[in-house]
Amino acid sequence: MYFQASTKLPLRQVTERRDPKTHERIEEVTVYSKYRDVGGGVMWPFAIQRERNGEKVFSMFAESVKINRDLTDNMFTLPSI
Repeated sequence: MYFQASTKLPLRQVTERRDPKTHERIEEVTVYSKYRDVGGGVMWPFAIQRERNGEKVFSMFAESVKINRDLTDNMFTLPSI
């Protein structure tokens, strides 16, 4: 994980794994960018891109993000067994 020194926000995540059949190395890189304050001092990346072995496999762009909307404590309580 790589972080921006001044903001402490994550910029890039790199993971490596092996293909179970061929045992070839697979590198996945996720890049986080275009951070904005979405309320309460929370900074959220409005653009996320993932690459696998240098090839883009995923992109996400957000128009808006809402956090902590009408959340009550009971939403996080596990039911008793």
